[in-house]
Amino acid sequence: MSNSKMKARSAAPQTTTVETISPQRAVQEYLDGLLLDATTRAREPEPPAPAPIPAPAIPEAPQVAPAVSAPAVAEDAVVVPAPPAPPEDGWIDGRPAWAQRKFECLLFRVSGLTLAVPLVELGGVLSLDQELTPLFGQPDWFLGLLRSKSEGTVKAIDTARWVMPERYDPASREQLKYVILMQGSEWGMTCHEVADAISLEPDQVSWRTDRGRRPWLAGTVIEHMCAIMDVAALVRLVDQDSRNGGNLK
Repeated sequence: MSNSKMKARSAAPQTTTVETISPQRAVQEYLDGLLLDATTRAREPEPPAPAPIPAPAIPEAPQVAPAVSAPAVAEDAVVVPAPPAPPEDGWIDGRPAWAQRKFECLLFRVSGLTLAVPLVELGGVLSLDQELTPLFGQPDWFLGLLRSKSEGTVKAIDTARWVMPERYDPASREQLKYVILMQGSEWGMTCHEVADAISLEPDQVSWRTDRGRRPWLAGTVIEHMCAIMDVAALVRLVDQDSRNGGNLK
């Protein structure tokens, strides 16, 4: 075989196969990543605490307590123990207080990701049929004020920037159509689409175990390909970040 033919064969271009990921698979991988990140961080062992140094014993002078007579208690009196104080974040036995039994959620979509807001934390839904009024000196995630006859003035936030900061695309601000009101607050989450309301049993949800990172995420539901939001936690984050000048992490 001649050298020219051998060179021609060696110079033949090689073809590479590029795998195409469907949008549904991309969302699935993102949901899996959210929950995996939340659970693996919770399983990381904490460094052992240093052993305490015992303090030297100091003898105390004996004290004689004065005699105190016990108050008279009626024979028919019933002592009722005080109920335990609820946890600060509202979670009981590894899930929110509203998820101790069957609960309902409203599904909505932002940049292809389906989110679920519990109806007990839903303040309402408004159509974004007018221009938002911008305010000077606000964080990047603050889109503006929405005037509503029924709800007054609502502060609209960029939901995609909060829930998907690592995948955020400024073009996602285009074609926003609705504002999901958060119960008991002046904030509203913008979205592209409002879907159906669903009922869920607590065991259908993969509840997150790490409450330190992404506190707005309560859990994921693989059956519906959605992430359930902890609205109360998101409101606290938005309020805190707004006071701190928008140092969103």
